[in-house]
Amino acid sequence: MVGDSGQQREMARRRQRGGRSLPLALLLALCVVLALSWSPPGRAAPSSSGPGPTATGHTALEPGSLHLQRARPQRAVPGVTGSAQLLETPRADGGGSWPQVVTALEPPQLTARAAIAVDLTNQALLYADNPDEPLPPASTAKIVTALVVARTLDLDEVVEIQSGDLVDPAVYANMGLAPGDRLSVRGLLTGLLVASGGDAANALARAAGQRLGASTETAARQRFVAEMNRLARELGMRHSWFVAPDGRDMPGQVVTARDLAIATEALFQEPALERIVSLPTASVRIEGPNPREVTLSSTNQWLGLPGVHGVKTGTTPAAGQCLVVAVWRGDARVVTVVLGSQDRYADTQALLDWLDRHLAWVRVAPDGGFASLDAALRERGLTLATSRTLLLTREDAAALEVRFEVPSAHPDRAQWQQGTVVLLVRGQEVLRLPLYAADRFAPVS
Repeated sequence: MVGDSGQQREMARRRQRGGRSLPLALLLALCVVLALSWSPPGRAAPSSSGPGPTATGHTALEPGSLHLQRARPQRAVPGVTGSAQLLETPRADGGGSWPQVVTALEPPQLTARAAIAVDLTNQALLYADNPDEPLPPASTAKIVTALVVARTLDLDEVVEIQSGDLVDPAVYANMGLAPGDRLSVRGLLTGLLVASGGDAANALARAAGQRLGASTETAARQRFVAEMNRLARELGMRHSWFVAPDGRDMPGQVVTARDLAIATEALFQEPALERIVSLPTASVRIEGPNPREVTLSSTNQWLGLPGVHGVKTGTTPAAGQCLVVAVWRGDARVVTVVLGSQDRYADTQALLDWLDRHLAWVRVAPDGGFASLDAALRERGLTLATSRTLLLTREDAAALEVRFEVPSAHPDRAQWQQGTVVLLVRGQEVLRLPLYAADRFAPVS
C-alpha cells in the first residue's frame, strides 16, 4: 500500500540477478580514524594526518555496474593484494569522499534494484549496486521532507490541520488527523517519520511553504517541493528529483540509493530528527475540537533490534519495497539503502551479513572493546582519553598489533600524557592515541 500502510504489495515481476557482475566496494585497512576528518554535508573535510588514499576520478555510472578509475598510483595498504585497488570516490557536495576498495568478491544476492552501504563515521563506501540509478522513492522521500521542515519551521510552533492536508486512509499511511486539529511541528514530524503519515507530510509542506513566502495552499506546497529540490542539490544529491512531499508515485519523482545515503547523513546532523527516526513507537498530543493523544508505531519493523537506530521505509506499486536502515558497528554508524526490493528486510539482512563476513569494526575505547589492548592497559594502569572504531578487513583485524611508546620522565607526569599506544597491521601504523594514568584521568566519552 502506498506509504507503507497495511500489508506490502507483492511485486508483479521478479527481477533475476544471476550473472550480474559488479566490482564491490570493500574497504581495506582504512584504520586511520577517518572520523576525525568528517565534516557535515556541504563543508569541506579537513585533511587527515594519517595515511590515506589519494584523490581519484570516476567515470559515469552505467546500470548494473560501478566504474572507477585510478588517477595516480596508490599508497600500499595492508591486506591489499591482487586486483584490489584503493580508490576515492569524490563527493558531489565537496564535503569529503567515501573511500573504497574495489575487489572481485562475490556480491550478496539481493532482489533490490539498487543498494548501497556506507560507514558514515569512517566516511567509507562499503558496497554499491546501481547506486546512481534513479528510481521511485516511495516514503523514503520523507527524509528530505523532514530536513526542509527542520530548517524552516520552529519545532514547537503549532500547525492547524486543514482539509487539504488529509489523504485517503485506504490508500496512504496517515496519522489520523482531522480538520481543526492543532499540533506541534515536532508532533507532525513524528507522524511523518514514525507512522509515515501522508497527512503529516502535506500539513508540514503547506506550513513550511507559507513560511517560505507562498500565499496560497497550492503555491505553498509547490514552494516546499522546490525547496526540497534546492536542498537536495545543496547536499550533493545529483540524481534525485521530488514532485510531492510524501513520495507518492508521480511522473518524474525519483531518488537514488547514493542520494538517500547523503540525505540520511544530513538527517543525523539534526538531533531532533535523529531521535525521531529511532523510535519504534511514539505518542503525539493533538489539541483542537477533538483533543486526544495518539500512539504511533513505526513502519520500520527492525527498530528495537540491537544496534538498529533508524531510518525510513517506503512502499508503492512503482517503487516496490524500499528501506533505509542505520546500524551501529562498534561506535561506527553504518547506513544501508535498498530500493525496488521484493523483500527489503531480507535484502538488508543479506547485505549486513555480507559486510560482517568481510569487514570488522574494532572498538578502541576507555571502557574496552579490543581485548588484547584492554588487558595491556589494565596491567600498566593506563587509560585512553577517547574512543575510536577502526574499520578493517577480517584478515587485518586478526593481524592487529599493539605497541606502547613511553616518554621520558616528566616533572608533572601524573597530570600529563603517560605515553602513546600505536596500533599496527603488518607493521603499518593505523592508529595512534595518547595514554593517561587510569587513577588520575577521567576519560571523555
